[in-house]
Amino acid sequence: MPSEDLDSKLREIAASYKRLQAQLQHFLSEDSTVMALRREASQALEAGDFAQVETLLYQAQERDLLAIEEQQVSLKKRQLSAAATSAKLGALKYIQLAYAAAATHYRHAATVVPRDETITQAKYLNLEGEAWFAAGEYAKAKSSWEQALVGLDHRVGHLV
Repeated sequence: MPSEDLDSKLREIAASYKRLQAQLQHFLSEDSTVMALRREASQALEAGDFAQVETLLYQAQERDLLAIEEQQVSLKKRQLSAAATSAKLGALKYIQLAYAAAATHYRHAATVVPRDETITQAKYLNLEGEAWFAAGEYAKAKSSWEQALVGLDHRVGHLV
């Protein structure tokens, strides 16, 4: 680097340093361990220990990513549970001969199911079709069954 650009480059580095320092101090997390890691990283930055800053930030990132993964697993379980409950409401309405209400519950179950659960979604759409068929709503039954088949067709297409 030419010596005439040195002052400009040092000012740029100093400004970046101050921005990083401010970001580390103003970051909020629900995880007290992540917050502690960020505070330690801020202290390491002030001490000029860039390797330690990097290590601590990687640890904070890993902890956050692990928490995301755990929450996604939990969310999927809750979605499947909510869908199953909606389907049970559909079954209840079906045995009460309230077919349109049953179909509505089955449709809701199909919409709550996570996207990667295509077989479960198809099952609920099939049940919706059966309820519409029992209600004499043949066009709606056909539509539900076609949607179930499309979902299964996409699933089979991914497997081939």
